[in-house]
Amino acid sequence: MALTVEDGTGLAGADAYISLAEFRAFRIKHYVPADSVPDDELEQAVRRGTRYLDGRFRGRFLGFRTNGFLQSLEWPRMGVVLPWGSDTGVAGLYYGRGYSSSYGDFSPGTALAANVVPSMLKDATCEAAIRELASPGSLTPDQTPAKRVIRQTVGPISTEYANVLDTRPTITLIDELLAPLLSRTSAYSGSVVRA
Repeated sequence: MALTVEDGTGLAGADAYISLAEFRAFRIKHYVPADSVPDDELEQAVRRGTRYLDGRFRGRFLGFRTNGFLQSLEWPRMGVVLPWGSDTGVAGLYYGRGYSSSYGDFSPGTALAANVVPSMLKDATCEAAIRELASPGSLTPDQTPAKRVIRQTVGPISTEYANVLDTRPTITLIDELLAPLLSRTSAYSGSVVRA
């Protein structure tokens, strides 16, 4: 079944941020010299990668959904104010340089248009899909804490593992790609203001 790619209008049936052609081009440019993987496998990986990004970063994306819950995916979003400029440490040097003109003015504090699916999100989707293609389900593994190995002994060697509840992989590259689109605080944190 063909991908339904979000086009910036907040589609009710969208299931991907990138098209199959965009994913193939990204893979060839960054990872493989030629692409012989069947379309259906690539499409499934793109869908899982998109779902992973929406699930993992939903509470941290800046702004709010353009069409609320009428749209399937987290993007496009309204009220996304770009923090670019103040974070670079170099006056006049913005993250935005080199991105398409559809992003508008790149001065700090500029709001991203409400019909844009940012290129950083598309690149992050490609990276997530590549990992899902290599190992389906690896980004969102099922966890059964009662079945987790805490201590393992093989001959004279004994190993004890930390009892960590969240064993989802942290993919630094994806975190870095999405950084300009994310809140610096958790959705569950706040600030206290003294009157």
